[in-house]
Amino acid sequence: MPKISLFLSILLLLGACAPTQPAIDLAVTDVDVFDSVSKQVLRDRTLLIDDGVILEIVEGGDPPVADEVIDGRGRLVVPGFVDTHAHLLLIEGDGGFGPPQLAPAVREYIARQFLPFGTTTVADMGQPEGWLPEMVRWAADAGPDAPNLVVVGGSINSGERQGPMHHKYLASPQAARDKVREYHRLGVERLKLYRMLEEPELTAVIDESRALGMELYAHVDNNVVTIAQAMDLGVRHFEHFFTLIASTLDLEATAADFRQRFDLQPIRSLDEYTAQLSFYFAYIEQSPEHRAKLLALLDRMAEQGASISTTLAIMAAAAGQTDAYFAFEPQPGVQSAQLAYDDDQRQRLAAAFEATMAWVRRAHEKGIPLRIGSDSRNGGEALLAELVLLTKAGIPVADVLQIATLQGARALGLDQRLGVIAPGRAADLVLFAQSPFDEPQNFFSEKVVIKDGRIYEAKRSTANELATVAAREGASGAETWLTAHEGREGWGPLQRQELTDQLYLALADRRFATAEVLASLMEQRFPASDEIHHRAHESRLNNLGYRFLGGGETAPAIRVFEINRDLFPDSWNVYDSLGEAQLLAGDREGARTNYRKSLDLNPDNDNGSQVLAELAGPGDG
Repeated sequence: MPKISLFLSILLLLGACAPTQPAIDLAVTDVDVFDSVSKQVLRDRTLLIDDGVILEIVEGGDPPVADEVIDGRGRLVVPGFVDTHAHLLLIEGDGGFGPPQLAPAVREYIARQFLPFGTTTVADMGQPEGWLPEMVRWAADAGPDAPNLVVVGGSINSGERQGPMHHKYLASPQAARDKVREYHRLGVERLKLYRMLEEPELTAVIDESRALGMELYAHVDNNVVTIAQAMDLGVRHFEHFFTLIASTLDLEATAADFRQRFDLQPIRSLDEYTAQLSFYFAYIEQSPEHRAKLLALLDRMAEQGASISTTLAIMAAAAGQTDAYFAFEPQPGVQSAQLAYDDDQRQRLAAAFEATMAWVRRAHEKGIPLRIGSDSRNGGEALLAELVLLTKAGIPVADVLQIATLQGARALGLDQRLGVIAPGRAADLVLFAQSPFDEPQNFFSEKVVIKDGRIYEAKRSTANELATVAAREGASGAETWLTAHEGREGWGPLQRQELTDQLYLALADRRFATAEVLASLMEQRFPASDEIHHRAHESRLNNLGYRFLGGGETAPAIRVFEINRDLFPDSWNVYDSLGEAQLLAGDREGARTNYRKSLDLNPDNDNGSQVLAELAGPGDG
């Protein structure tokens, strides 16, 4: 049997005295129920649950007849949390789900990023189109072992260029209308409007979506279309609180003054981009003109009931205001934001983040429906961090719980089924060991998560334990352990993304012997020729190699590039990178060999051609 938490074990043991003749699936007795509509806590209630649905909520009374009884012992129970803006590709990697037989492994891995933290519903705000059929099937029947999934299709932009796999660029209004109809035929009921979508295509998408009864969610922050203009066209849901900046400021016209005001250099990393978002809210606060404009925009959003997702944990992490590190594109092993800031700049950044949270509190007080949107790979943990941040900003815990549950469900059009503890609603519940009403940090306390009326127990990670065994016992020990544990009850399937994470961590920590074992297992189980092995992982390892090179560590960089070459032998870029590192190490012959291989695979590699020409020059010896 899977190992269960001590908290859950005690609750189940205390409930074991219930009558033995089952009538319903589950009863949760003696709990304080958070009513997400009234924001009141209903004391001493019992929840009767059957077939994944809440049948009844009763006050006190005799122990009910049920297959399973949890004695809540006066603990707080709330609806499952709703993350209205996530990206599963940040978890699974850029590409397709792979063959159908691997879908359970993928789903199990994704579920462990959300369900143990209490997030039972996830809106994936932009998928690669190759994922959509599988995503729609998941959304139709998530089951008790995976979060409810909300699918929104690709992120729609104007233009003809290629971009990330989850973006779609549409060259005309007609192309926009055709794309909306295509998504609708696939079973997609919601669409994401992205930051490069111009008014002709935007209008076409809105008109076609309205005709088909599809809901729209807009990320507009590039001074192309403003939130106010999108509201004029009928959009009522917006993504990321920081997008208010571009609907308040002309980013190009204010850029020089903004950087001078806060002594900022041009952005050098994604973390610095994230940090500058907080500085922008401080910049707006310091200007009466800009402040008035943002206040007016908030008033208008409140009048029209326009919701907006939060995405605050990422900004807080960049400002050093969270215990854990969150980022738009986090890498395993990175523990804090990479900022080239001195102590004074970091203090100014902390103050700027406080200004940001003051604007969040104003938006809430004006009545704008906030909803949680993590937009982070570790979304379940990020959501809890956001709940704590909202309370630190002065928003009452009851309001924060409503934001995390009902308001998210409403924005997604799911509030008749989710976000509320009431008869007829889905039995997606979070039972806290310690109440956040007593201390907001208790949002992170141990919890029992009930999904579709069943207690969720995460399976143990095969890849994580495999890495430990590989470090201790080497290749033969790792293979023996894997053979003995694959398919064993309580253990999840060996998942490619998770194994890649462990490989990355071993390389980043310079544990090269362990990395070589993991890479060998990767080649055996997930060869690069398989469609599930995505180029995103090649790029991630390549970036790690250059991180070593940037720090003057040539030998570790070569080891990383060699493993990347072995994993992706058909990629011209891995040979180019390895050749560059070898040249810096003085290995001209090795560099020549790898640059030649790179050119064989990609004759248009101008860098490789230039380096080979230089190697063949008089100084080549």
